[in-house]
Amino acid sequence: MSHILQQFGGSAINGKNKDICKKYFIKKSLILFAIVYIGIVLMMTIVTVLPLNAWKEHILEQRSIHIYDYAIQNEGIDYGVTLVDPQGYEFEALSGRDLYLYWMANIFIIMLPFLYIIIGSILMAKLYYKLKIKMPLLHLYEGVKHIANEDLDFSLTYQSEDELGKLCAAFESMKNELQKSYLQLWQMLAERKALTASIAHDLRTPLTVIMGYLDYLEKVGQQQKLNDDILISTVQNIKAATQRLERYATSIRNIEKIDDVKLNDRSFDLKKYLNELQREFTLIASKHHCIFQLQDLSVSSMICTDQEMFTKILENIFDNALRYCQIMIKMTVYEDHDDFFVIIEDDGNGFSSQDLKNATSFFYSTSASHGGFGISLSICQILCK
Repeated sequence: MSHILQQFGGSAINGKNKDICKKYFIKKSLILFAIVYIGIVLMMTIVTVLPLNAWKEHILEQRSIHIYDYAIQNEGIDYGVTLVDPQGYEFEALSGRDLYLYWMANIFIIMLPFLYIIIGSILMAKLYYKLKIKMPLLHLYEGVKHIANEDLDFSLTYQSEDELGKLCAAFESMKNELQKSYLQLWQMLAERKALTASIAHDLRTPLTVIMGYLDYLEKVGQQQKLNDDILISTVQNIKAATQRLERYATSIRNIEKIDDVKLNDRSFDLKKYLNELQREFTLIASKHHCIFQLQDLSVSSMICTDQEMFTKILENIFDNALRYCQIMIKMTVYEDHDDFFVIIEDDGNGFSSQDLKNATSFFYSTSASHGGFGISLSICQILCK
């Protein structure tokens, strides 16, 4: 039986049966294995028990018989044959080798089916584990080891339509989401590090200005050349540098608050909102001697989003355009299926290739930044995401 099961297992592992077995769900495959197992046990029982039973009968037939009472049925005068009917007889008791073989046959007839059941159960369990459970468990174990070692650069290649295959697919999906989370975390830490370095660097300029004016006041005071004009001018310059520091600190607080922003989606009238936005932006642009135009190509009357956050994004981009424009700022609104687009463009010099790469980096600024701190586009990108 062991040989038969091994042959069955070998063909299942090495042939197409392995792929077929992977397609069955656990319950169905277990029923299939049980049917095969029962069939093999019955076949082995029939193949061995029937010959043993025949052998036992043969041993009994070889015994001598002692007749001690009989009746004559036909004396057979014509043919010289006499038929008798035994009325009392007994078989000779088995002894020696025949008795030993007889009882051995009985023992095997009783024990072999139980032996087939035990051996078959063990072999079928091993075969079922090897075909159905071993590989997905091995893949899952290796995956858990990788995650425990903080290594997410791996992939589960086990593919099957059964529950274990779906479990491996779910594990792979979980790993991918975990990898995305780690990448976002690492990116955030890198941004925080860059932000800290940028803050330390950019704080030097206003602090240097303040320290310079204080040193100037100290020297002028020691030389007794300090007058009201010098004092007022120096204080105004110090005040301007201090105000710049205050604006810088406010910008940093705004960045920190972004992490706590919660979406509050609600529907509002798009046309009314755009009309109000046009009046506000037109007024601000006129104070800077610029012209603002709004081209509304949208078809929806209502829009569902966080209105406050949406306004903040548009205000930041408009403010950025206002610093660089010469005469004209144009905003275009249109829709494409379920997507809503807003384009804000100005007639300034535009971005250089270097500016395009770093425009959304925190505190990135150029010599033509017109007093900006380089955070508005960064905030817009984060809020849009």
